[in-house]
Amino acid sequence: MVRSRVFLLSFSLFFSVKMVAQTKVDAAETYFEEKQKVASIYYLEGQLYADTALMMNPKNDEIWRERAIPYLKNGEFPAWITYINKSVALKPKTRLAYRGFCKAIFMKDYENALLDFDAEQALQGNEIYFMMDHSLQFFKSLCYLGLGKLDSARFFMQQSVDWQLKNKGLEWTHYVDLFYLGVIHYELNDITKAQYYIDQSLKKYPQFPDANYYKALILNKLGRKGEAMEHLITIEPNWKKGYRMNEDNEVYSNYPRQIGVGEVADLKAILAK
Repeated sequence: MVRSRVFLLSFSLFFSVKMVAQTKVDAAETYFEEKQKVASIYYLEGQLYADTALMMNPKNDEIWRERAIPYLKNGEFPAWITYINKSVALKPKTRLAYRGFCKAIFMKDYENALLDFDAEQALQGNEIYFMMDHSLQFFKSLCYLGLGKLDSARFFMQQSVDWQLKNKGLEWTHYVDLFYLGVIHYELNDITKAQYYIDQSLKKYPQFPDANYYKALILNKLGRKGEAMEHLITIEPNWKKGYRMNEDNEVYSNYPRQIGVGEVADLKAILAK
């Protein structure tokens, strides 16, 4: 009888602690969600609300990630690292890939981004892991492209494209993956393959400014300056209409080889000669 009472009391205490912990999680998330309607995380007031939520539940990885964002967007990377590392420590699976993405796209710290992507892949096993519409292989390829290691960049981007072609078909293969595979082949001076992949990207997204720029580069290399100019002059009007690469966070930081006004002006001058 005594044992039964002890067991019931222990179970009751365990259940109560579990419920309190769950309530803490829910209270912190609910509080933060409500306060986000009042003040953006980009302002001091919103950041103070996030700090309060983290005092309520310091084990909420998503709030740590949110708390880090203003520093990332402002280029204050040491402060961002401090906060995002807390999020990664709490939930390495998926957060490692996110941290790697930010290191690659915002910080251009390609070598450390690759370490995060490799660690994420180890957690995911042999599965193809996607985030932000792209595979880890896609992001690893961008890192190698940024480092100028073109053979590795080609290897991983080809893996990404091949997996999509096999499992989804050409219709669902991402136009940005195709674009980058074209860019990589262009830099490897394989103009035939470069043109093929850039054309496939443009079939999916004819207004894609960056793909039209590389198409112009290819045509110029083939001695077809008039056709090259036809593609080049579409870029600025399409920018004005809002056509872009359409990748996550590109409004804050350029992706590798993403073009701007300067590149277009320079190529126009070359074609006009």
